[in-house]
Amino acid sequence: LLAFQSTKNHTGDQIRNIMENLGGASFATSSREQMLYCVDVLRPNVKEAFNLLGDVIKCPMIETNEVEEMKQVIEFQMMDM
Repeated sequence: LLAFQSTKNHTGDQIRNIMENLGGASFATSSREQMLYCVDVLRPNVKEAFNLLGDVIKCPMIETNEVEEMKQVIEFQMMDM
């Protein structure tokens, strides 16, 4: 849940704004044996999207406020079960 959040070079809001400006979408998922990070953009924006994806993978920052937000998301999802 903390994928595509803050990195050493971008805040989480900046990452979301960049993806929005590229007209793209991003998501991440994981299982016991694998992790998948995905960016979906039009061909002219691939280079910039890959640069952002590399930053997300290689330079993540774990910000306390983002962890707390994700805890709230998980609690909300658990209430739905």
